[in-house]
Amino acid sequence: MPKPLPQLDEKYRFCYALVNGGDQIVTVEYPMIGLLIGRPPAPGVELALLGSADPTTCDENGSRGTRGYFVKERFQVTSERTLWKAPGSYSYPEGRTLRIFYEFVEAPSTTLDLIEQEAEKNSRNPDYPGFSPLPSDVRQLARISVRAATPPPGLKCE
Repeated sequence: MPKPLPQLDEKYRFCYALVNGGDQIVTVEYPMIGLLIGRPPAPGVELALLGSADPTTCDENGSRGTRGYFVKERFQVTSERTLWKAPGSYSYPEGRTLRIFYEFVEAPSTTLDLIEQEAEKNSRNPDYPGFSPLPSDVRQLARISVRAATPPPGLKCE
């Protein structure tokens, strides 16, 4: 059953988020959908969903999450009630034991462009940790936490 998301900001209400159709078993790729209530942002400002890996968790190889941010989806909000959807994914199968935080943010389009350009510039670098810290003009609005699998017993994070 979808649940309301914890709100980090009063401007918008994220009424629910349904991850992987409500199935408890999340695979490497999974859909996310939900409902947003709130006025469209000002011109030049967008809502987006950013993803980052929780550094207190690790992948099946023992590597910790990096906590850097990647843009997962940008949303066009044109009315006070917006259905949103976004693809969720782990970039590699062993990453499914990482907890992924998806954060809804409001930010200038130019800032979201910068985060995406940095990821593109570093796309061939498997050690790129993501964009961090977030610029001061990014407002965090709500968060979804997803963890696909329980780490195997005895797994030590490096």
